Amino acid sequence: YEQQRLSPPPFRKQQENYGLYQPDNSFNSEHSHSELHRHNSLPQGQIVKLSSKANPDYGLGVRDGRVMLVYYNPSDPTQQWVKDESWSNRVRDAVGHPAFSLVNKATGQALRHAPGACQEVLLTRYEGGSYDESVLWSESEDMGYGYRTIRMANDIGLNLDAFQGDRQHGGISEGTRAVLWKWNKQDNQLWKISPSY
Repeated sequence: YEQQRLSPPPFRKQQENYGLYQPDNSFNSEHSHSELHRHNSLPQGQIVKLSSKANPDYGLGVRDGRVMLVYYNPSDPTQQWVKDESWSNRVRDAVGHPAFSLVNKATGQALRHAPGACQEVLLTRYEGGSYDESVLWSESEDMGYGYRTIRMANDIGLNLDAFQGDRQHGGISEGTRAVLWKWNKQDNQLWKISPSY
């Protein structure tokens, strides 16, 4: 298969604490109220991390408003996701697997489907009580060692993919983008959702 090239992640100067979560304290008091409200409005659910079988040392996180893989730090809330299963009894994918949403703990935004195949997944405002199929995902059966595909609940043919994170393209590294891709039987499309401690 042929994968298109995405622009590289923005260059970051190596810093002593690079990769560690450091809260942005640059907002003023007007924003601090909305910041507090956002954290209080996170949905109920288990706090999880998402790691790819291609390199489980990296977790799905948020950097500069984009979803990408970053070296896993259990103290970094940008790498922690609330797995909201409130729609799981009412919404199922084509093979009967329950739907769920993934809401980033740091931003309060939900992981949203990309506009199409070969495009980056997005973040969007999360309204837990409102039905929005663009933030509903499902998992496949276990593909070995707890790894599964994560795919759009309304189109199980498109899977969450660590872009060019397969061996042929050099594997996963800091800043590897998360996209939607058709199943190609590679480890960069297999994910483990596990508790974040």
